[in-house]
Amino acid sequence: MTDDQRELRRCKQEIARLKQLVVELSEIVLRNVVKSDEGRQSERPLSL
Repeated sequence: MTDDQRELRRCKQEIARLKQLVVELSEIVLRNVVKSDEGRQSERPLSL
């Protein structure tokens, strides 16, 4: 395997790791948005 092939493999692995981190961070953000929205809704009186 050439140095370029090794570097390409390493870069692909790093990209896969970064994609997974983006997914995990997105899940955290969405959970926080939902919690924040639930908190705001409980502060507002219900108007029908």
